[in-house]
Amino acid sequence: QVTIYVVDKPLFDETEWTKNPEIFEVNAEDPHATFFPYESEEKALGGDERQSAYYKSLNGTWKFKWAENPESRPRHFQGEDFNDEDWDDIQVPCSWTMLRDEDGSLKYDHPIYTNTAWAWNGNDNTSAWDAEAPSYVNPVGSYRTTFELPKEWEGRRVSLNFDGVESAYYVWVNGEQVGYAEDTFSKTEFDITPYLHPGENTVAVQVYKWSDGSWQEDQDMLYYAGIFRDVYLVSKDADAQIRDFELVTNLDEEYQDSSLEIYGEIRAFDQEDAGNLRLDAKLMDQGQVVAELGQEIGQLEDGKASVELKTNVTNPRKWSAEDPYLYDLVLTLSNEERVLETTAVKVGFREIEIKGQGTNEAQMYINGESIFVKGVNRQELNEETGRYVTREQMEEEFKLMKQNNFNALRMGHYPNAPYVYELCDKYGIYVMSEANVETHGNQGQVSGNPRWGDAVLDRVETMFQQHKNNACVVFWSVGNEQGAYDINKAAYYRLKELDRSKRVVNYDQDQIHSDIISQGYRLPSELPGFQGQGKPY
Repeated sequence: QVTIYVVDKPLFDETEWTKNPEIFEVNAEDPHATFFPYESEEKALGGDERQSAYYKSLNGTWKFKWAENPESRPRHFQGEDFNDEDWDDIQVPCSWTMLRDEDGSLKYDHPIYTNTAWAWNGNDNTSAWDAEAPSYVNPVGSYRTTFELPKEWEGRRVSLNFDGVESAYYVWVNGEQVGYAEDTFSKTEFDITPYLHPGENTVAVQVYKWSDGSWQEDQDMLYYAGIFRDVYLVSKDADAQIRDFELVTNLDEEYQDSSLEIYGEIRAFDQEDAGNLRLDAKLMDQGQVVAELGQEIGQLEDGKASVELKTNVTNPRKWSAEDPYLYDLVLTLSNEERVLETTAVKVGFREIEIKGQGTNEAQMYINGESIFVKGVNRQELNEETGRYVTREQMEEEFKLMKQNNFNALRMGHYPNAPYVYELCDKYGIYVMSEANVETHGNQGQVSGNPRWGDAVLDRVETMFQQHKNNACVVFWSVGNEQGAYDINKAAYYRLKELDRSKRVVNYDQDQIHSDIISQGYRLPSELPGFQGQGKPY
């Protein structure tokens, strides 16, 4: 007698974190615009996802085990029956590198500041060309928590979301492999529906302080480690959902009236169960309906359908740094029997242009008016929690900026937390959203190495997809200080291809593949020398 066991192929083998630049995520959802489902239009218009019945925060006290390096990390801690009573408690989100013992000494390892040198220099013999991450000195943090699956969510799809983890991590649910991700500063979403059961469920995460992805994160800053942004669950209908949408506003030649264009993507998991789908949109101003439009959705292909909704809006109040006026847009997906999903986002009507391109008079305009940028860079820092910054601290920062007449922010050098973009929409801040890519310390071996091409483009596209609907974003940046290589050029053209709003694309080290002249560390006396290059500077 022969017994045959059928074993599903593992999603990952826990070697993805080093020497594998081509593998930067496993089993993650494709990036999309930032929005959340709500149980009613009223809740959606409130604009706080934390109040949605379909949102569940996993922030709070988790169990934690620190290891000095990958070799000494826990191997079999992911299951529901694992006993973690002797593990430490840790607050999520926070940077574990800032936690202290009772005597004030750092409890685990410490934050590191570098400019161009890699943070692990001198501790490991690593190779950028081979994408080799440090293995001897590379702390690993293992996390565990549990949650109760709401009864109302049973039969719905559930995703597990990480807004920011430094720098690479593996995820398990109830002992089952879920996925892997790099890119410290971008949200990653995993569909965990197949791994859940009624009642209590267990989430396990293993975070590597450094990974091969760290070769793309050589920013001039302090380096921490850990889960430093929100962790949460989102529940959506099991039959069909709004997967993504892009908003575009185009003002007419007089900068008075505007079109509103909505490019949506609908996903259905079972066409027959989903029924005859319809997407409706409602533009609102202080509770009053300004425009309504909708469309029946025909046959889906491979479970997806594209929808285009377009209308004209008469003389909307325009969004700018001086008058950051926002409208509400409600989207509703339904079939002949019920509403499947309701969401709402803010809309700012504004037009971005460069006039005089190719001449000495080249300037950037918002809504037909030339702008003078008075901006700052921003890092996510807190003296106690490291890279974790509360919403209250974020808002205080932007109030301070406006009080001191700043009107612009460069997210140097990575996408900030999603709530920062909301605040910039609200307070009127022109944003340069920058991809999480810098290879300052070894440009040729990373940016000049074709093996990194897909990873760079993924980081650039993820930034675009997650923040494309924020009115505040008027510039994109493909990253910082990477040299001028084919990878950077490809990133420039990818943004040009993706963005229907035709925002300005910047890169400071390749003035050909940049819409503006942008060079750091220049003296005021040098600025006249930039005139005559045919681009704003």
